[in-house]
Amino acid sequence: MIASLSGNISMRTQDRVILAVQGVGYEVQIGSRLLEVLGPVGSKAELIVYTDVKENAITLYGFQNHSEREMFLMLKRVQGIGSKIALGITSVLTPAELLGAIAREDLRALTNIPGIGKKTAERIIIELRELVRSMAQGNLSNLDGFEPAATPGLKIVRSQTPASSRSDAVMALEKLGFSLDRAERAVNSALSALSAEKHSDAGEVLKEALLHLG
Repeated sequence: MIASLSGNISMRTQDRVILAVQGVGYEVQIGSRLLEVLGPVGSKAELIVYTDVKENAITLYGFQNHSEREMFLMLKRVQGIGSKIALGITSVLTPAELLGAIAREDLRALTNIPGIGKKTAERIIIELRELVRSMAQGNLSNLDGFEPAATPGLKIVRSQTPASSRSDAVMALEKLGFSLDRAERAVNSALSALSAEKHSDAGEVLKEALLHLG
């Protein structure tokens, strides 16, 4: 299975590139956000790749980083969500935005994506919200297809003090891609909403903070 490719761009269109690697051209399906950051034909590129193997075809999907690939794989767990739809979603929302939308049960953020209707958005939230909460608590061992090492900082160790749990939760949100300012505001809101006895549990603080990321 091909997991990454590094070579020169020999062709690029609105939804794919051909990457020349040691004399072999690999056609890779990509999203619009990745297309914007790729260089022109002839330039070098390195892509994280998912190899989609079916009975009659092998298709490569390209991503900027492991986090995008993990979100793509997470979406494919949802009934009715195939590779093309999953790629379309990750082309619009960053991993942080997608996790936040699911945690907040934000239908509008999902239905604003071309091709995603209300029923599909509801299905994504229903089928993935517990998984996202599990990620917030650092329980990654049961997620088939995920690479915990590719998302360092997600595992939260129970802190002994409210100050250290706050710091751990802020750090975890930063690792998910949120800015320091947004992370701190979300964690502060979470601490205000949680009971005092939960302030020392970084997992509880992070789970609540995800709900305050608007």
